[in-house]
Amino acid sequence: HKMKKHMLIIAAIMLHCSFLIANPVLTKEKYLIATLYDWTLGTVSQATGDYQLIYDPNKNETSAKETDYCIIKNVRSNQYTFQNAGTKKYLRYNPASTDPKKAFEFCDTEQSDKTTNFTLEVKTVNNLSYYLIRSIANPSKILERNTSAIDGVYPIGVKEGEAANNNYFIFYDINGGSATDDGKVSIVGPVSKPNLGSFAAYADT
Repeated sequence: HKMKKHMLIIAAIMLHCSFLIANPVLTKEKYLIATLYDWTLGTVSQATGDYQLIYDPNKNETSAKETDYCIIKNVRSNQYTFQNAGTKKYLRYNPASTDPKKAFEFCDTEQSDKTTNFTLEVKTVNNLSYYLIRSIANPSKILERNTSAIDGVYPIGVKEGEAANNNYFIFYDINGGSATDDGKVSIVGPVSKPNLGSFAAYADT
């Protein structure tokens, strides 16, 4: 009976993943990142200090710097790395962090322990592809844009549990065109151009 129960759990997990796992088409050199919560306004940015990854709701496409852009690579089947276009450093989830809002840091190379690798899960809203970004090192952890400011910034950290709008990210290229899943939908950014930001070290579907 225990064996049967375990098999049912595994089957349920596999079924769950089969519906969620994304297959984004990454054709551009670098991307900026916004969120569903902000309706594509603002940017994900690399920072210094306690919170190395933050959301800047005031930064826009014209004010974005090279360090706001992210190089996103599909390094193997549904495993992605996010590399800062300016510093060339990789986004890394720190499993030892005791504060979910301080769970990210940057390192020089892709790590063999998978802490620099993430999976993507897609959600389509108004023909736009938004992505949930999940740690491979700890699959229970997904990226979260904190909606309350701490020390004047909005940290991007991790959470467990059901995803909300502040857990879904959209990736734009330098011309405002958004990345789409499987290339099935060809669209450009909203008519009113958003303030696009970049996942300091990650961005794109």
